[in-house]
This record gives sequence, structure tokens and C-alpha cells, in this order.
Amino acid sequence: MQSADIMEENRDDCQEVTFLSALQHKYSDEDYRVLFAGLLCQERERERQRQQQQQEQENQPYSSGAGRGFACPPYVVLQNFGINRLGGVEELSRCCVHLREIDLSFNRLGKWSEIRPLLHHTHHLESLNLSFNPLDGLQVTDVRGAGGEGCPLCPLQAANCRHDPRPTPPALRRLILNGSRIEARVALALLDSLPHVEELHLSLNEYASFVDADSERAPHSRQHALKELHIDSNQLASWRELLRIGRTFPGLQTLFASHNPLNDLQDMETEALRDSLPSVSKLHLNHTELSSWPALDQLQHLPSLTDLRLLNTPLWTDSPLTGSSALFPPSKSAPFSPTLTTRQHVLARLPALSSLNGTPVDAMERMDAERAFLRHFHGADVPPPCPRFTELLGRYGPLAPLLDVQLGAPEYVEVGLSYGSVQRRPFKVNVKQTVGQLRQELQKVAGMRCRVFYLDAVLAGVVGMEEMRGERRAVHSFNVRDGDEIILQPK
Repeated sequence: MQSADIMEENRDDCQEVTFLSALQHKYSDEDYRVLFAGLLCQERERERQRQQQQQEQENQPYSSGAGRGFACPPYVVLQNFGINRLGGVEELSRCCVHLREIDLSFNRLGKWSEIRPLLHHTHHLESLNLSFNPLDGLQVTDVRGAGGEGCPLCPLQAANCRHDPRPTPPALRRLILNGSRIEARVALALLDSLPHVEELHLSLNEYASFVDADSERAPHSRQHALKELHIDSNQLASWRELLRIGRTFPGLQTLFASHNPLNDLQDMETEALRDSLPSVSKLHLNHTELSSWPALDQLQHLPSLTDLRLLNTPLWTDSPLTGSSALFPPSKSAPFSPTLTTRQHVLARLPALSSLNGTPVDAMERMDAERAFLRHFHGADVPPPCPRFTELLGRYGPLAPLLDVQLGAPEYVEVGLSYGSVQRRPFKVNVKQTVGQLRQELQKVAGMRCRVFYLDAVLAGVVGMEEMRGERRAVHSFNVRDGDEIILQPK
């Protein structure tokens, strides 16, 4: 039975749907048994050997039937099953021994007492997705187990169960809570009980403030291991929130903050940026309100930043030459000023980047960007107030804009056209057209059907006239140049 069938039977929110029942409904089918047969056999063999060694150490006879029965695959997806309960704890521990990743998004799990045993009874669990479950009712006391809450391993009260009151913390590495409306302070408290979590997803939770000042000053019970945080599509408007996040998670290396109205980077202090985000090497700012080059210059103060994304920001969308972000126009006296692309502008200002908008940056591209940046502002009345401009000027010296040198054959040449009584009438010829096209054009000018001859101005006394034949032959193949002559003779 698939998720749609279960949802149809359990439309009433009061109807109980357990994780274990949904798991067995989906993964007890023959198709899944065949799909995961090889992997499950390997996992079961390792588990059998482990149990045998354990029982031998305890001097108990080994039972070859231990651990048989239903066992779920290591990767489980149970979206939209209407799950609101966990099920039997002992059965969970038995059948989920191989479980590594669970996707329980779009269900109805709203109580931490129904989620906590899943973490403690699946010892190999590395990733848990609870996105779009109603977690907005969770409190800090629920997560931390304070004030006489239940046992961390089962829904029973701590006084009525037989579990160790101080169990080994779960080995969970990735926790996904997108769209769950969980409060930010509850999510922080949750990390205290999950010390091994390295990747946390909190997008689409409508956060206007992620870490309040009191939480920032309050000591945490554990040192967070978090390295990657996703807070996309919230309502964070100030960079002060990102700096607080950085101080809360000093080991943070990757920060996804796209689709937030962040707009005050230029107002942040240099020392605060450097000290608050010391380890962030990958930063996503797509669809934010980054709109000025002085604001972009602030990112130089992030000491570890090497990977940056700026797509669909005002700074990236508007041309640096013609858009609203054209703070410093190029010199008007330059004979030729090639367009400085936005990518070159960013690379010239942020020398530590090794990847921009997902595209790697090599040494040659960086040098070209820096030199183009200098040429763009050559001869400007007011040089840009950018530290990098002075630095690059000292490295490369003043660079004049490149001349517009055309190395290919010209498209038009000026020749003399002679026919009848007309002698060397100035005429412009497109040398990229064919002889047939040129003849049709000349017949309209002369008003007669004619033969077309070409006279080289330099070799006229040596080779004389050459008739231009071949309807499909290109005119430039005759090596027509300025000053030559085309002579028309009537047929």
C-alpha cells in the first residue's frame, strides 16, 4: 500500500498512523525486498557476526534466528503518510538496526516525545528530515527534558522505565527542519542534545531574528559541531543576525542565506565581520538585497571566504557600467573601453575567491579581471574609493585601455566604379557577399546587364583586369582593397 492509500484512509487528524505501520506498508512489498536484498544481506551478516561475538563473550549459546523478520532498508522515504506516532520502541530498535537516513517530511509529528526515541534507538541514523511537520508547538523544556519530562529513550516517564537516564547521544549528522515553524531558540536547544549534528536546515521558517541577544550571551551546555547551516527563504533583514549566528556556531564553514532581504552589509564593522564568521568559506547570498560595491568590499574581511554566490542580487543583475550600481563610470577619454563584466568586477575586488556563482576561478581569469578593472577606471576624474584599486595599481601599474584592433578582413572597402562615361565613381563594396550578389547590385546601379572586371591598383600594369566569375565565389577572395577599381562592360 502506498502513501496515497494510507492518506486516503486517515484523513482525520485524530486517526493514529504510526511510523512503524507506514514503514511496513511501504517496504514489506516484494519489489523493495528484491531492490534491497543484497544490501540487507550484507548488513544482516555483519549484525549476525556482531551478535555472535557478543553472546560468546557472555557465554550464551548463539541463536541463528536472532534478528530475523522484517528489516527496513538503510534509506527510508515516508513523505505524506499522515504519521503522528512512532510505534513500539522495542520493535523500532529491532527492525531499524540498519537505518541511516529517514525522510519524514509532510507528516503530522508534532511532539518531541514521539521523535526522541527514533534518534536513540536507531544507532546508525545519520540524517533525519522532519520538514513541514507541525513543530511550532515545541518548547525548550520539551527538547531539553527538564522539569520531570519523560525518558529520552521512550515515551514513558523517567521513573517508570528501565533505561539508562544518561544514554549515549545520538550519532545524527544531518537534521532538516525546513518549513516546520520550529522556534529558533528551540532549534538551538535541540542542538545541545544532538552534539554530533554538522548540518542543519532551517529554511522557510519565517525567522526575522534567529538568535536573540539573551540566547547569544547565555552559555550552551555543549560545544556545537555545526559546520553547515541553511536559513534560506526566511525574513532576515540585517547582517547582525548572520554575525550572531557566526558567534553562536564558531566552527561554521558553510552558510546558505539566500532569499533573505539582507540589506545593510555596508554598515557592518570590519572587526565584527572578521571575528564573527572566521571559518565561513562558502556563502550563498542569491536573491538578497546586496546592491552596492562598497557593501561587496566588506566581504574581503571574511578571512576564510573562497566560494560566493550572488545571483539575482541588485548588484549582479544591474550592469556595473549602465545600471544603478554604476558608481564609478569609466574614463571618457579612452580610445576604446571594453565592457567590464560584473563577474570581472567581483573577482577584482575579492581576490581570495576560488569559485563564483558555482564556476571555478583560475589564475588566468583572475589576472584578466584585475587588469580589466584597472583599465576600466584609467583616467577617471575620481578613482574608486576601493582598497583593491590602490593595491592593483601598485602591482600592475597604470594600464591604459586596449585599442580596438581589427585583425580580420574588413567588411567594406572603397573602390572606384567605372562604366560607360562614368570614371572611378566612389563606391563601397561589401566583400563578404558573393560575386553573383555584387553583379546584381552593380546592374541596378548601371542600369544594364554587364560583365564585372576587377583591376588591382598596385598590379594594374602587370596583370591587367581580371573578370570576376563564379556566382557563388566570395568577393574577398579576389583580395579587393581600398583604392582598387571595378569596371563594368555591357554584354
